Amino acid sequence: MVRCRTTIKCSSQKPTCLTKQYSLQYTKKNIALTSSLSNELLIHSDKNKINQSVYNLLTNAYKFTPYGGKVDISVKKLDNSVTIEVADSGMGVKQEELDKIFTAYYRSNEHKETQGDGLGLYIVSTNMVLLGGSASAYINESKGLTVKLEIPLKHC
Repeated sequence: MVRCRTTIKCSSQKPTCLTKQYSLQYTKKNIALTSSLSNELLIHSDKNKINQSVYNLLTNAYKFTPYGGKVDISVKKLDNSVTIEVADSGMGVKQEELDKIFTAYYRSNEHKETQGDGLGLYIVSTNMVLLGGSASAYINESKGLTVKLEIPLKHC
């Protein structure tokens, strides 16, 4: 059973609706956490799955972004969906690993020393499927990772 309720209510004047609770943690590593929102947004979906997915993405971005780096979360409303992108200036992954990062327990050999069990992106991907959406990733211009979620505006 999908629990439906208003999930995200933000406006371009208050785009920190998704990042406010993470600001203190990011300050400890001097990571710039920025957010942008294209226009007012209202999603009817499972709040817990979306919040858990954003939490996992921001936690991963924090873990893999070095001191003084940057993480940006952007939210864009499309016709029938919304995209949430979390981009970091962290270590990134190799191109050949991109298709594996959403697999349960997958950990890049280059990042084995970083704390975690390889479930975060798997949970994100599973949540998106359950919401009728999708998760994808690409290497961004700062050589870090960008994870893009696409979520239907109504999943009820």
